[in-house]
Amino acid sequence: MSAALAIFLFGGGERITLPPVIVMVPLSGEIAPLGEDFLRGWRMAVGDAIEYEVVDTYGSPDSVLKALALVAEAHGPSLVVGPLLSLTSLPAADFAMRNRLPILLPTATDLRLGTFGSYVFPFNYKLFIETAYIMEVMGEKVGKSGWLLLYPDMAEERAIIQWLISEKENFGITILDTVVYSETNMVYDGLAKAIVAAGPKAVFAPSGSKASALVFLSLRKRGLKCSVLGLDSWLSPDVAELVSGAMGGLYVVGPERGDFMARALAQAQKEDFEERYRKQFGSAPSEVAGRGYDAGCIAKEVCFDRPDRETVKRRLLLMGVYRGVTGDIMLSKDPKLLALYALKKGGFKKEESYGKEKGKP
Repeated sequence: MSAALAIFLFGGGERITLPPVIVMVPLSGEIAPLGEDFLRGWRMAVGDAIEYEVVDTYGSPDSVLKALALVAEAHGPSLVVGPLLSLTSLPAADFAMRNRLPILLPTATDLRLGTFGSYVFPFNYKLFIETAYIMEVMGEKVGKSGWLLLYPDMAEERAIIQWLISEKENFGITILDTVVYSETNMVYDGLAKAIVAAGPKAVFAPSGSKASALVFLSLRKRGLKCSVLGLDSWLSPDVAELVSGAMGGLYVVGPERGDFMARALAQAQKEDFEERYRKQFGSAPSEVAGRGYDAGCIAKEVCFDRPDRETVKRRLLLMGVYRGVTGDIMLSKDPKLLALYALKKGGFKKEESYGKEKGKP
């Protein structure tokens, strides 16, 4: 943290000039390793391409808001990156909207961040808009009653389910049951047997993984014919290959996948990042380090020439879907970038784009 920023935060100081990018991460206390991990990826991406200032948030909403008040009034800053926790990201998002300050939120899981406007760019916005699509469009297709929610006990999936439950009345969804499982210790046939016995009219399984794919196959083996609905992680090559032999009834929502070359370049970028990270730090990068890297790459693209805040916001929106080392990051607020994919012979095939005809599948 610069001397000017420290003086302002901890007592007095006139309006100051700061770099165009402010990175807000916890560097003190028990969660300091989270911030340090994020900065490893960030620094690998950014190098000296852009100027930035790192601010220690102490994991406290009060300290975040105090720092943001300074940033909003200072000369220079046009983009805030962070904070990292949902606890601090929610008040930060509200502040950013009120003060027209573009903010990237790379690691917070709370899907309520998706409800903010065009100055707030949570990396989980894709999950927010995909889940809304599932309730709105797929609810019309497969029916809105008797849904069973099937998900692993992991932070991101819990956040998806919590938001869906909080919004189910607004979308007219009724939930039959919820089933939580561990991806490291589960009996697929036993779990499938219990789901079949519950008699759901639709199963929402947001997480696409080897475990969820095996549960899906077991459900079909046991004769459950209702639709299974998922989010874009089901489209990953290893999961798609596992389920490719099971015809029909699996619908997945995700961003337009792009052509083969785009996906190949994204995979090459991921492999290059992981290799360089291992050489530099002696271990594989964590998800947080990967988010730091993606945030750094995005910041370089929009802040290379010290733009004003409105220009940064416009550039972020125009990026659409950024294909990063941690997956697709939806920066545009346009739901038309989403598509529906159905499992058919040979794998997943695109059915429609968001908001088009809502006929029965």
